[in-house]
Amino acid sequence: MLTFSAEQMQKYKQDREEDWSIPNLCQYLRKNYSYASVNQLSDKELTKRIRLAVKKAHSYGMQSERDIYDFVTLELTQYPNFHQHKKVQDLLQGSGGHPKMRMYWLAQQLPASVWQEVC
Repeated sequence: MLTFSAEQMQKYKQDREEDWSIPNLCQYLRKNYSYASVNQLSDKELTKRIRLAVKKAHSYGMQSERDIYDFVTLELTQYPNFHQHKKVQDLLQGSGGHPKMRMYWLAQQLPASVWQEVC
């Protein structure tokens, strides 16, 4: 009988979630951010960039679909590498905010001056 370790099952579940989310993220960005440079990318390149942004979001502990969408949207449409700013990293790596609303919490905690620095 074939058995899977807990680690293998988690990886399988994560891959399935990403596969389901990536095409939806592509559609979402193309539909809602038609003015952004992401629409100049091929589907293959956009998918590649989305996968990378999703991995970055996961590295900060984000798991909810809303957080992933928000993180990817900011990363690819308005604030490339916003997560590398020291104050943003401090908040993302901290344990504050609801686990399923980390990006909302981040937006509430960062003053406008930091978002201007991020640009």
